[in-house]
This record gives sequence, C-alpha cells and structure tokens, in this order.
Amino acid sequence: MRFLASGICLGLLGLLGSLGHAEVASAAAGTFEKPPAGGLPLKHLGTGLSFPQILGSHRMVSKFTFTEGGGIFVRYESEPERSRADIFLFPHSKVELSAEDTRGAISNELDTVVAQFQAMANEGRYKNLVLDEPADGEIPLWPEGSLPLSVRSLVATKLADTREGPKGVQVKQWIGVTLLKGHLVTIRYTHPTDTGEAGEQALKAFAGMVFQVIKDPPLRDQVRELVKVYAANPMGPEGEQSAAAVLAYVQKTPFVNVPIPNQPLVSWLEHFKQEAPGTETQLLRAFAMGSAQLGLDEKSPEECLNAGAKQFLYIYGMLLPRHPTLRHPGVLELAEAVKAGDAAGYLKKNAVGAK
Repeated sequence: MRFLASGICLGLLGLLGSLGHAEVASAAAGTFEKPPAGGLPLKHLGTGLSFPQILGSHRMVSKFTFTEGGGIFVRYESEPERSRADIFLFPHSKVELSAEDTRGAISNELDTVVAQFQAMANEGRYKNLVLDEPADGEIPLWPEGSLPLSVRSLVATKLADTREGPKGVQVKQWIGVTLLKGHLVTIRYTHPTDTGEAGEQALKAFAGMVFQVIKDPPLRDQVRELVKVYAANPMGPEGEQSAAAVLAYVQKTPFVNVPIPNQPLVSWLEHFKQEAPGTETQLLRAFAMGSAQLGLDEKSPEECLNAGAKQFLYIYGMLLPRHPTLRHPGVLELAEAVKAGDAAGYLKKNAVGAK
C-alpha cells in the first residue's frame, strides 16, 4: 500500500458506549447479532471475505444487519486500546463500474460518513470537529492488481451525560473506504486521542489486519491448490515443497486455524526419530497438512484434528512396512479412535502427560 493515514479514533469504551449501537440504530433500522458460535469466523457471502473473531487485540462483539439495503457492519472492540472499529459492507447499486466511477463511489461514501459526523456535531453530540484532507491509495492484491482506497480522519470532542454530569472526551476517527466485488467496504476506527502514539500504532495494526482479510481469499485459493499437489504425492519432492509453502502461509496468517496437539504427538515423534530419523518430519508434516486442509475451509477445531489424524495415519501406514520399529501403541489407539469418529476426543484426552 502506498500509504497508511495516521488519523482516526473512537474513544473511551465506557463513554463511547453512549454512541455505540445507538447512533447506528438511529440512522437505520436493523438487528444486532452475536458473533458466530464456537469462535468461527464471520463470513460475508457478497464479497467472499471471512472476518476472524480476533484481530490483534480487538475482539468481535457483534454484527448488525440493516433492514434495508442489504448491508451489514461488524463491530470490534479492544479494552487495552480503548478503541472500537466498525466494518461496513454494503452492496453498490452497480456491480460493474469503471475505474472513474469506482473512485467516485468511494469518494461519495467517504463524504457520507463525514456528513453523518457533521450532523451529529450540529445536534450537540460532538463539538470542536476538525477534519483533515482525504487521501487516496491502494490495497495491493495477490498475485496482481489492487483495490482503490480513500481515507480521511477527523478529531472531535464526544459529549455524554454521566453520573457526574456532562463530560467530553476528544476522539479521533479514521475512515477507510474501498470497493470490492460490487460492495462498498468502509472501516471506521475510533479511539481517544490521549492514547497518543500507542493509539496510532494500534490503528495501523488493525487497519493492516483488515487489509489482510481483504487480500486473503485469492491467496488462500492458491494455497488450496498446493494442498492438492501434496495430496497427490505426499512423499515426493513436489509434495514436500507444496507442503512447505502451505505451512509457511499457515504460520504467517492469523486467519487459518490449524490445531496440532503438542501431546501425545511430541512423544510419538521422538520415538519415530529414534527408530528411523526423518520419519518424524514426514509424520508431523502429514498431521499439519491434514489439519490445514480443513482449516483453510474454516472448519471446526475438532474437524481439523480428525483430518490431521487421518492424514497422519495414512503416511504412518505407508512408512510402517519399510520401518516396522515405528509401531507405537498410542498410534494404534489413535487409529481405533479415528474408526470410531472421535480422533479429536482421543487427542484432547491424551493431550497431557503422554508417554
């Protein structure tokens, strides 16, 4: 990205609670929902984006679905940062737009958000509103191309009634707008200005993670293809190279859950290494790849563990004829658990103190 504007903030969570849901609800009718059960990401079908429930120090707290217009917003909050972020996704009236019209739609959305703040200032909810100039940039995509991005920030004093009487806190809001697959995507991140440089760094970190969410789908599609290459020949050089690339992606992205049990796996790997050096790497890779295959599709941790166990046993079965001393009673127990459809249960039960 060519730039990251340093403005934006929302304020003390306590004081900002008065503006939170109420300001959105007053602007349009809709329904709040809790985040998806089980810690699963929130998927937005129109854009293909998948929002994790944790983005750095920010936790997803709700989803708001507008009654009209087909739009939603996803809300994140952070107590440590005393910040709040809303990510709006609204379908545009036209799916196909020229580059010029796309920039125009983004600019209009940015102006609309600023106008909403100005209206609230006129109503007495804010005072001392100061706006900076809008700036344009891009969100680079993989493997090529980019999305246009416009940002703007403002500073204002948020007014609220408290038990001690009217109080105000100076807040800064950063607004970023892009257009993806016919949907306007608007990020509004707010925090109190007294957080200083730490607050600005928290903003940059959060915005960067949202940009990762936007860039992730095409990259993940390529990673899925590498999983297929591994599955076709897991013991060959192409399979090993593909697995290395998949696992490098998994380690770097915060968006894919790939559970791998420390125990009993570690104790088994020590046994494999002692009996046939190198097999421990193949078997660890197998478990990780089986788990990653379902993690890429955002399946539950239990499903990922089951898939990891099956791939582990598949490679174990291939290695055993050449290395009979690899045989381990714990692996036989895992095989029985897989047959019973409860590999995850077995692994969790044996996660501590395995021999």
